[in-house]
Amino acid sequence: MRIIAAIFLLIITSGCTSDNVNHHPPKPYDNPKEGYIVYTPKSGYQIGDGYFLKGFHASGLHYLDNCYGVGSLKPSKQLPANLSYSEIDEVIYLRYPGGPSMARCDINYEVIRSEAEKYIAASRSSAIAQSDADLEHRNKQVSRPQKKVEFGGYVATKENILGSVVLACYTGSLDSVGMLYVSKEEQSDRYKALLGLYEGEPANVKRISNAYNFARRNLSDRYPLDTMGRYRAGVCDQMVTKGKL
Repeated sequence: MRIIAAIFLLIITSGCTSDNVNHHPPKPYDNPKEGYIVYTPKSGYQIGDGYFLKGFHASGLHYLDNCYGVGSLKPSKQLPANLSYSEIDEVIYLRYPGGPSMARCDINYEVIRSEAEKYIAASRSSAIAQSDADLEHRNKQVSRPQKKVEFGGYVATKENILGSVVLACYTGSLDSVGMLYVSKEEQSDRYKALLGLYEGEPANVKRISNAYNFARRNLSDRYPLDTMGRYRAGVCDQMVTKGKL
């Protein structure tokens, strides 16, 4: 009968924290502000797992076991813990309520390692997928015919707004008579073609318009000796380079 009672008492008390058990004192946090170091990513030649841990955070009850109180608090055997990756120290830290001054716990390092490595693998896969998508996009951009206009030996492409602004200025500078003569219709068509490069881009359309109108007011039919257009082309280039057009 006494044996049965002893077994029953043992079953009831098993799993409970006893204040009379002589436990080892807890180890202080590795970093007083951050917590225990629980995972260090692989690093070395062509290896940098820490890069893929950026932004890693996790919390739960499964990171700690067998907690017991060492202060005024008497926690249950499990406490919630928070994990976070430090880009400065390049490690994962663990913290829990009260810290080692209030409780001592066993840390489930294997659980943490498994979660960290899954996060690294997922982040690496995502980065590779993004890199492949970027490469595909760049290849499409290279293979796609550039939208451009060409006249008078000059070419303007949509990707080169500065060149387009210079050409708009030069187009506006052409004369109504003389060596640099073009008809008003031809001049207008060239101007419209440049505007068409940037359809749907108000800021760039405004730059083209400002450059063309500036030259119409200040350069066209004003320099009869500039028969090769070098002076007015230089003015346009300088105005664009200085950010005035």
